[in-house]
Amino acid sequence: MEDRTIKLLLIEPDPGDAMFLKEALLEIEERQYGRAWSPVFRPVHVERLSDALEVLATERFDAALVDIVLPDSHSLHAFLRLRAIAPEMAILLLAGEDDEALAVSAVREGAQDYLVKPELDCAPLARAIRHAIERQRVATSMRSATFQDAETGFYNAAAFHLLAQRDLGIARKLGCNLYLVLVELDGLDRIEGVYGRAERRMVLIEAAEAVRESSRPNDMVGRLDENRFAIASLGSEPAGARFPRQLRMGFRVLSSGRGRRCGIDAVCGHASLRDSGARDWESLLAAAEKSLCENERRPAPRETAEHPAVA
Repeated sequence: MEDRTIKLLLIEPDPGDAMFLKEALLEIEERQYGRAWSPVFRPVHVERLSDALEVLATERFDAALVDIVLPDSHSLHAFLRLRAIAPEMAILLLAGEDDEALAVSAVREGAQDYLVKPELDCAPLARAIRHAIERQRVATSMRSATFQDAETGFYNAAAFHLLAQRDLGIARKLGCNLYLVLVELDGLDRIEGVYGRAERRMVLIEAAEAVRESSRPNDMVGRLDENRFAIASLGSEPAGARFPRQLRMGFRVLSSGRGRRCGIDAVCGHASLRDSGARDWESLLAAAEKSLCENERRPAPRETAEHPAVA
């Protein structure tokens, strides 16, 4: 019998409903529905979407039970925000009898399931949570196998473009911004010419790690081609002007750490949905490409100990 702890985020504004759900979770533990699955729940209860987003900024959860109507959200707003900030968390919606159409729309958008409050009982709740977590795990594994770049672990180009178009749609629905940063590596060909193909691949992997460390946990990072990465950030700017500087500092450490005579550098270009006036993903990408080309033509800034060069 599998005995596991399930971290569950309960987003429910009604105190009575929240108490009922907590009691139902306790009853599931006591009755042990499903011999192959004996969960112990660790529920964290919040009443508002804003509180849930604060919790998710510092904690990871296996699943979330979310009332479809919250005091500070409307329509699919809560689900879309939760999915954006915690894409690996299984989301189950709690709907009233009048909210089923809205819940079905959320399921079509990617929610794992919805439960009608007046029909809620321990056994169906236990099955719903278990199946939602299993389906989410399978979906995450499939995305990793299909969408992952083998060398860097980032999203491959096809996956990044697909998911970035999804994020652009979310940004439009939520009325928030989408930022795109392109990073083009310089120096890999020189390293291959001096040290060989294997060393080039090692430097690429290390450069990818520098990109990852310069990004934030909720940024989406992809590898677009042999020498280029992309970072998409939904809602807020990815590290702002500090990103190129942090990246270049990481590359300097990378270049000197193994005693290479050939260093690696990068040029960055960026664009945002609001500032660029982009109508779709292709035009946002074109705006970032234009910024990248302008920075490639710009003379490299002089570098001092206090003010490192930023492309």
